[in-house]
Amino acid sequence: MLNQSQYNVLKNNNAIDFFKFIFSYFVMIIHCTPFIVFGEGVNLFIESTLPRLAVPYFFACSGFFFFKNLDYNNGKIINSKENRQKLHKYIIRLSILYVIWSVIYLSVQIYEWYHTNWLSLGAFKDYFISFFTRGSYYHMWYVLYLIFATIALYFIMSISKRFIVYGLAVVFYIISMFAYAYDLFLPPVNITRAIINYFPSLFYSITRALPLICIGIICIKHSSKRVKYNLIGFIISFLGLIAEFCLINNFTDNHSSFSYIVFTIPCTYFLFR
Repeated sequence: MLNQSQYNVLKNNNAIDFFKFIFSYFVMIIHCTPFIVFGEGVNLFIESTLPRLAVPYFFACSGFFFFKNLDYNNGKIINSKENRQKLHKYIIRLSILYVIWSVIYLSVQIYEWYHTNWLSLGAFKDYFISFFTRGSYYHMWYVLYLIFATIALYFIMSISKRFIVYGLAVVFYIISMFAYAYDLFLPPVNITRAIINYFPSLFYSITRALPLICIGIICIKHSSKRVKYNLIGFIISFLGLIAEFCLINNFTDNHSSFSYIVFTIPCTYFLFR
C-alpha cells in the first residue's frame, strides 16, 4: 500500500505524463498545420497559442525531474562526487539518445540528398557541423539544447545562489525573445548575429532552454497544492499570450515566431504547477 505522500507523488507524475502526451500532439499540430482547411488565419492562431507551450513545458519537466534529485546547500548545488555522477549519467543518456536518432535520421537525410542531387562529401560535412551547432536533423535541436543548457545550469548553480541564477535566466530570456520574436537585437548587434549564425546551439541553449528549465527548478521548492489559484493564473496568462500574439502578428513583421514571448513564461509556470 502507498502512503499519502507516495500517492501524491504518483498522482502528480501521472498528471505530468498526461500533459506531455497531449503536448506531443500539439507539436505535430505546429508542423502539420491540420487547421489550414479553415483558413490561414485560423490555423496561425491555433498553432501559435496553446501548442506553442509544448516545448517550454518539456524543458520545465526536464529541469524539474533532474535538478530535484541533486543535493543543495544554502541555495547552491553541492558540487560533490554524487552530484557530478548524476549529471554525468544524465548527459550520457541524453547523448546516446541524440547520437542514435541522429544516425537514424541520417539515412532519411541521405535519401533526400540523393533525390535533390546533393549527395556529396559536402553534405556529410554540413550534417556533421550541424550535429554540434544547431541539431543534426531539424527537430533534434531540442536534445542538443537540453544537453548544453543542463551542463551550463549545473555549474552556474554550483557557484551562485538561486536568486542570482533566476535573475540571469530572466536576462538571458529577454535577449532570446528580442532576437527571436521581436527582432530587436541588443547591442553589440553584429556580435549577437554572429553568435546566432555560427553557434545557435550555444546561444539558444543559454538564452532559451536554460530559462525554461529554471521554471521546473522553481517548482521544486515553490510547488502549490492550490489548483484553483494555479488555474486562474494560467487562464490570465493565456489570455495575455493571446493578446501578445495578436499584437505581434498585427503590428510587427513577425508572422511566424511565437514560441518564446513574454507570456510564454507565466503560462508554462502556472500550467506546470
